[in-house]
Order: sequence, then structure tokens, then C-alpha cells
Amino acid sequence: MWRDRKPEDRRRWVLDPLEGVGPLRFGMDRDEVRAALGEVSVSSSQAALDGSFRDSYDDMGLTLLHVPGMLLAGVAVHAETGPQVSLAGVELMDRVPSEVSADLHRVARGQGVRVGVNRDGDPEIAAWGLSMGAVQAWETSAEGYPVRTDRAITQALVVAPELADDPYATDLVTLWRDIREEPVNTGGWPARQPRAPGSHRRPGPSSSRTASGITTASGRRMRPMAGCSISGPFAQM
Repeated sequence: MWRDRKPEDRRRWVLDPLEGVGPLRFGMDRDEVRAALGEVSVSSSQAALDGSFRDSYDDMGLTLLHVPGMLLAGVAVHAETGPQVSLAGVELMDRVPSEVSADLHRVARGQGVRVGVNRDGDPEIAAWGLSMGAVQAWETSAEGYPVRTDRAITQALVVAPELADDPYATDLVTLWRDIREEPVNTGGWPARQPRAPGSHRRPGPSSSRTASGITTASGRRMRPMAGCSISGPFAQM
């Protein structure tokens, strides 16, 4: 079972900022990617109308993002199943987020590199093409069932130069993550003015869903992407 995979059994990759990670180089086509990964098969794929697409390799804990022309432009590495990735001696995967953040800030200060924050509130460094993330950790119970833990652990998205400045502002990443209408994390809790006594909340507009897409309350029409839906461990990444 993948949750029983020990750290020593996972591949160890090094992040080469803006160039690639492990054996994968940005700009590779689909055939070159498969040759670099070896005898592994694609678990699921999703294509967009502009020709960009993503391939998921669940057995390796990877989601690969390709720009039009089938060229590799992003690699998402899952916290528990993907390779152990390091940068300048810092282990990026499957760790406490605050510890990884502290290590990245230390290395960035030494290199004179700016550390930003992505829409989820995690470190993002354009100079390295790195955007961190975190997910809830799972473990296997004594009875053999997967159970949630109270821990959050890190995972990473690494991208090519053309996506590095703001990965989540690019169509390729937002469509993959399905965050087209998701609000950006502002770093604070939303505050609402208390209602006056005796007042009533008016029912708000709703959205409708059909086989051809979604119509929001504002009248905006969203069409589903061509291909299969997102599934597997990256669905919540």
C-alpha cells in the first residue's frame, strides 16, 4: 500500500531551479518524459482547449503539466507518495510546513532571493520556480485502514521560467487546480458586520449546474475542460 512506503524506498531527486527536477527537464516532450521516468504508466490525463494538458502518475506521486506543444512546464510532487526532493540541502517533502518555510527563508537570505507567498499562504520563490503546499497526513491503522492524522505535511510544485513569476495566475495551473473562481488567500479571517436585531437575511442568488457547464449567480458561464476529471492524491493539492 502506498501509505506504507518508507522514506528510504522513495526516489531521491534534486531540484535544479528553473531547469528541472530529478531526471525531468523542462521543455521535454511527452515521449522524453516517459523515457526519463522509466517503466511507469499514466494514471489519468486532462486536456484543455488551448492544447495544454496534465498527466498524473499516481504510482510515483507526480502530476506533470505540459504547455501547448506537449512541452513539460511544471512538476507537482505529492507529499506522501512522490520522490523526496531537496534544494540546497533542504528536504522539501513530507515535513512540517513551518520548518520547511524557515529553512527556505534561511537559504533565500543567503542567496539574496525574495520569498513570496502563494494563494494558499505557503512559500513561493520565483527565482527557483518553487511553490510549496501542504496536505493532511494519513497513516495506516492497526486494522489496516487509512486514517487521517492531526499533522500537515509539505509538498511542492516546481515550474519552468515561463510560469515562475506567478504559477497560480497561469491558465495551466488554475485549470488543473480548478481554482478559476476561488478567492485568493488574503492572510486573514473574513469579517462580517453583525446584523441588526430583527433583521432577516435575504436569500442570495444561487448557481445552476448542467451537463454543459455551470452558470454562476452573476451570469458567468463556466465550461468544463475536455478530458477526464481530476482524481487521485493531487486533487486537493
